[in-house]
Amino acid sequence: MKLPRTAQPARGSGMWWTDGPGAVLVDGIYATRTLFGRVVDLCGDQQATLSVDRRTLRSHDHDLVHDRSMGAIDELLESSGTLNPAWLGHLWSEDATLAEAILVEAARRQVTWSLDHWQLDVARTGLFEPDLLLLPTATGQFHDPAQTDRLATLLILCMPEPVLRWRLRTLLGIDFDAPEPTATPTDTTLLITRRLYMWPRSVYTLTEHAFPPVYGMPARRNRSFQIDDPAVELLHALLPWLGSTPVTDTEVLDAAHRASLPVSQTADRLRAIGYELDIDPELAHIGQVDLPLLCLNRPVRSTPPVWLPRGGWVPLAHLYTQERPALAAERLARLGYRVPDVPTPLPEQHADLPAESRDALTFLPPPEEASVPGSEHEARSITVRKRLHIGGRGFEHTTRHLEALGFHVRVIEQSVLVTDYDNTPPRRSDSPLPTPAALRAIAEILNTSEEEVRETFHENDIPCPPEGAPTHDLT
Repeated sequence: MKLPRTAQPARGSGMWWTDGPGAVLVDGIYATRTLFGRVVDLCGDQQATLSVDRRTLRSHDHDLVHDRSMGAIDELLESSGTLNPAWLGHLWSEDATLAEAILVEAARRQVTWSLDHWQLDVARTGLFEPDLLLLPTATGQFHDPAQTDRLATLLILCMPEPVLRWRLRTLLGIDFDAPEPTATPTDTTLLITRRLYMWPRSVYTLTEHAFPPVYGMPARRNRSFQIDDPAVELLHALLPWLGSTPVTDTEVLDAAHRASLPVSQTADRLRAIGYELDIDPELAHIGQVDLPLLCLNRPVRSTPPVWLPRGGWVPLAHLYTQERPALAAERLARLGYRVPDVPTPLPEQHADLPAESRDALTFLPPPEEASVPGSEHEARSITVRKRLHIGGRGFEHTTRHLEALGFHVRVIEQSVLVTDYDNTPPRRSDSPLPTPAALRAIAEILNTSEEEVRETFHENDIPCPPEGAPTHDLT
């Protein structure tokens, strides 16, 4: 196990705040579970009761470690050298509730911390990762002009006006009618529509590919950027900000889904930052637990959610793939959605599909002007998208289940998801031309023949290497 450089004990709690990697210990013995920023020793009656359910054990440990950490925030803030923006951002990715609680308490105590070359007041600036690129422009101090000057110029060109105004006012200490809201780590998730990891390393890496430094020239004269510059387009793709136009219903739902927040709290936060919202007031009644019910697909990585149209008809099959269809129908009706009225009762005992089976289906939302289904057959006609997972078992199992319930399933699109051999999550094959070895690897993963993979690619207009092209042994 990699060891931290410093550890600050928390009085009487059996834990230590660290400046890097930590761990969970059981009676002082490493329990093969890593943490960030903490070493927690679960000893005596604080251990989990022996159980054959490992998920229950892990859940008990997680809750106990979280509670112990929440009770030791005072010791963290009294220590020196541990709390900084990068440390808190890393902790937030592991325990968002704990990180936000530390930030709130640090702001209340008027703690200051160092961000690169600048000393910042936590209560005023909070934690907003893009600040590292805005500070040179806001202060005029370019400590690393070969990098930050060019990146800051690009960031300003890409950043929406409400966000830019909010951060510059905050960093410059400009107060108008009311103080600007203190930034929290969740704000980045709300405002950037795709989650970035290891900020700002991703920004540096991609922008270096776009425009390498011109050595021997003053950094601030390396290059002047225009709105239509290819590097600006690259950063737009890298940092897909929530736009400056009035925020719509779909954008609020997307942001609430990304940040795991209630819709009302998401809308209030966007207004506080400076956005104008053009949304249905009824959205305020949608809680965090309702979001999976309103989502017609299961987003994978950058795939955006597909939401039920406001006030529209709910596809009957969408209800059947919920864990409890009757309760789902009742909740959707209370939220103002129209639930199809068909003679057949919802068969609770048959609709409990495994999560992996439900994930294999993506239902297309009906058009907003869709009329009341005229017949049971029409209500039971369903169009689905097929997402082929490893072996495709989830999709096939679910469609057979729906057909047994009387649905008429029509597949209109297929896509192939492949995975690496190192157990990383599935991803869509997006190579412009898969190599013969990659084609063979996909066949190996899906336990099928290269001919079937080639045929699927041709059906989906995905280019393939010519037949007979040389390949290499995967072993």
